[in-house]
Amino acid sequence: MNASNTNGVGAVLNKYNLGFIPEAHTYLKHKDTILDFTSTNASLKFYNTLLYETYILPNQIGVFKLQLHHQFFKYWIEENDVPFTFQTLWKVRGDCILALSK
Repeated sequence: MNASNTNGVGAVLNKYNLGFIPEAHTYLKHKDTILDFTSTNASLKFYNTLLYETYILPNQIGVFKLQLHHQFFKYWIEENDVPFTFQTLWKVRGDCILALSK
């Protein structure tokens, strides 16, 4: 997520000098149609910035999705020499999500 595709997170990301942070976003994809039901004003701006896409079943949205998100986060930190620990970035993610609710 970044300031362009997720309104409200820019100030949090700027505080940590981050342009973006990976987020596991769930959406419905059927053939060539993408449907995002995450909010009443959801947009598809996120799609062009995807780092990774995988298909999951509805029953995998809970624990499996969280584990996959953690795994990708750790991979992203290591592969990009991000100067923060997993725990710090997970807190930044939480702060971003909190900012979305304001």
